[in-house]
Amino acid sequence: MGSRLVVLFCVVLALAVQLVCGVAAAGAVKANPKLAAACDKRGMAFLEKGDLTRALAEFNKAIQLNPKSADAYHHRGAVYSAKGDSNRAIADLTKALTLNPKVAAIYVSRGREYAMRTDFGRAFPDFNKAIQLDPKNEWAYFGRANCYGAKGEMDKAIGDLTKSIQLDPQNAQAYRWRGMAYGDKGDYDRALADLDKAIEIDPSDAQNFFTRATLYGDKGDIDRALADLDKAIQIDPSDAQAYLMRGAAYMDKGDFDHAIADLTKVIEFDGKNARAYIVRGSAYAKKNDYDKAMADLDKAIQLDPKDPDAYSSRAEVWYGKKDYDKAWADVKRCTDRGGTPDKDFIESLKKASGREE
Repeated sequence: MGSRLVVLFCVVLALAVQLVCGVAAAGAVKANPKLAAACDKRGMAFLEKGDLTRALAEFNKAIQLNPKSADAYHHRGAVYSAKGDSNRAIADLTKALTLNPKVAAIYVSRGREYAMRTDFGRAFPDFNKAIQLDPKNEWAYFGRANCYGAKGEMDKAIGDLTKSIQLDPQNAQAYRWRGMAYGDKGDYDRALADLDKAIEIDPSDAQNFFTRATLYGDKGDIDRALADLDKAIQIDPSDAQAYLMRGAAYMDKGDFDHAIADLTKVIEFDGKNARAYIVRGSAYAKKNDYDKAMADLDKAIQLDPKDPDAYSSRAEVWYGKKDYDKAWADVKRCTDRGGTPDKDFIESLKKASGREE
């Protein structure tokens, strides 16, 4: 009997929350912090499920019921961030900090928004404040590390990521990012050790395999890079960047048919990816299919006329078609844009054309 009463009470309470939250959405209501907290909790449940529309509606109701709720503004800011509305996210997070300036997590959230906008002048103070308020907040160190990394200050990034890992040894993202930082410094042994650890902690994250593949590629270990890219694509078949990198890896191995297949997949995902057209055009050129190669490289130049690689690749196609004057014209376009054509190709072009430039 008692258990039935408990269940009945819970049902009545849930209905009451839905009723009051619904009224809040329909019009002005009196402030009610307890019911606002209930709406906020419902919003968090929707947010964790990825239902941003319902989450936003609940947080709106929570703010109506309690305009002084820093939590509600913080959580609504998280929804706006997930929706890509950075301006509204920052506005809500700033409001949350006005209401409660002593919550480290809110500074971390706003710092992350600023960092995503590459506004490091505002991001750094937020992460620093978060660390001051809560020296054990691993995400504050993680966020600041990303800012250091973006600025090329890898030693400082590694220091913060190491601190983040000390605070949470199961943080796979921190291991991945520290591995990337070590990779940027050319310390591939430490970089790969960190990626191995990230994969051990979270083998379901395609980015862990993608990042390790990048490191193997930088080391020239194409077979291991391909194995990791296969795994990344298996986990996330919609990752265009993984197909692009695998296509480039197949190019390095001279497997042009597989390269073309992967690059075609990238173009299916994103028809404006100039890099995919450049690499596929180069693959067609290696197969002496100059018409398809030219079409791809023309498209790449149309999409990104400032990329020198497109002109150097097209110069090689003109060379294959024995139109040396046009080849030289594209060589000049490449160098004018800061590119450096392949030296062996330039020597071949000089001999074939009887020109020095």
